[in-house]
Amino acid sequence: QWERALELLSQMEAQGIQPDVSSYTATMQVLVSASQLDEAFKLFHRLPLSDGLYPCHRVLLEACRQIGDPRAAQVQADIESRGLRCTAAVVKYVVDGKELQLMNGPDSRNMVDEMERLYERVCQKTAYRPRYEALPLAFVQRASQEDQVRSLKFHAEKKALASLLHHSVAELVMRVNFKVCADCHSFLIHAAYMLGRPIRVLEPSRQHVFLACGECECGRGAVEI
Repeated sequence: QWERALELLSQMEAQGIQPDVSSYTATMQVLVSASQLDEAFKLFHRLPLSDGLYPCHRVLLEACRQIGDPRAAQVQADIESRGLRCTAAVVKYVVDGKELQLMNGPDSRNMVDEMERLYERVCQKTAYRPRYEALPLAFVQRASQEDQVRSLKFHAEKKALASLLHHSVAELVMRVNFKVCADCHSFLIHAAYMLGRPIRVLEPSRQHVFLACGECECGRGAVEI
């Protein structure tokens, strides 16, 4: 599958079609999912100069940090030298026919309390543990572990799930404008398992269905029993 992804990218370039950010990011995701980090770095070194390539860099950076690959520093340095910035994560979901929207970070007192309760339940009842590689490397290097946990805790996807549960919504569905980070992916897998019901998350170019059995339909990760 990863060979085919590279072939399609090369065909586009051979035909004079400049691949867009989504194409580069999707190819990078295929490569890291197949544990082809050397091929991923070959792609990394031929990426064009573009302000919008942070998602592609982020996929590779997370993969390197997850396995302790020292080349993570190289990716981080490129992010900084290019001045790449992440798009603010926005999650949309529907309650009582009204579309609501959340971003990362604590907000209202009620929302903070709901999120704290949900986070505690998932931590106590499952094997979920924070995935610090989902945080920016520069933040991890300067922040305390407590601050890192707090940052991950209030990612928009987790807050949206807490809100959906608070409002007793029948189907746990949300739409995100960005790739779900490694920590939220793990959290939602464990939350679906704990709740015994599926959670559906729609990214711009793919869908995740976190199943009650403790797996995601994307094939990435599973609950540790």
